Amino acid sequence: MPDRKRNNLRSRQARTAAPANGLHPKQINTRLSHARGADELLHLYGQHGPSMNDINLATCWSGLGRARGADRARLLGGDGERLWGLRGQTVQRLPTFSSVQGLANIAHAVGKLRPSGSAWVWLRERGVDWPQLPLPLSQRCCEAFHSVEVTPSRLQSDVASTLRSLNLSPMEEMRTMDQISLDAVVTYRGHNVAVEVDGPLHFFGQRPTGATALKRRQLRAAGWPLVSVPFWEWDRLDGIHAKCEYLHWKLEAALYDYEHS
Repeated sequence: MPDRKRNNLRSRQARTAAPANGLHPKQINTRLSHARGADELLHLYGQHGPSMNDINLATCWSGLGRARGADRARLLGGDGERLWGLRGQTVQRLPTFSSVQGLANIAHAVGKLRPSGSAWVWLRERGVDWPQLPLPLSQRCCEAFHSVEVTPSRLQSDVASTLRSLNLSPMEEMRTMDQISLDAVVTYRGHNVAVEVDGPLHFFGQRPTGATALKRRQLRAAGWPLVSVPFWEWDRLDGIHAKCEYLHWKLEAALYDYEHS
């Protein structure tokens, strides 16, 4: 067996073997998956950190990314020092991290622990600092996050198809400079216009959720003309002609608001 293959095999075996007096990585992953909150996850990391493989680290981060309320506040207090050990070990593993999906899970968790695009802009406007990730971890998480394919909803695909019927060329799943995601961007009368297709999870009844309202405000504050397509308005439209008229009216209204704001 060539030396390179032999070394890779030994590396995989080392990552999956149980320590003499510890748990097998699969057992560790089971405990991490059933942990109740950030405190228990970090306790498990303190016990088994040196024995954790890449999947264990990703599972631990995923659980931490679900922290809310006081649990999250304790986790991020003191410049996030409770995460330093886990962060350091994750950074060391990055050059040989074995799971793209695991990296994507870490990126998703880090995105929850760090303010998202809209919240990041809101904090930056108020001069609030935020603890920075080590650069290698930030870069790998960003790469993994963007490598995960996003599948547009049927509603979003229908709106994009109708925009093409208006001889527009929607660029789907775009991001602003502040990393705020956009369902689509079209060029209309010389302006780049953001198009957000808002399904049921964006509303309480017909009232936008806080996250949806914040995103709309931040996009407009950043100079984006914005078209919002609520699901119930779209569902009432009958046929391609009605849908085209609706989007034309929405685009005109967005530019009017933009030019007179």
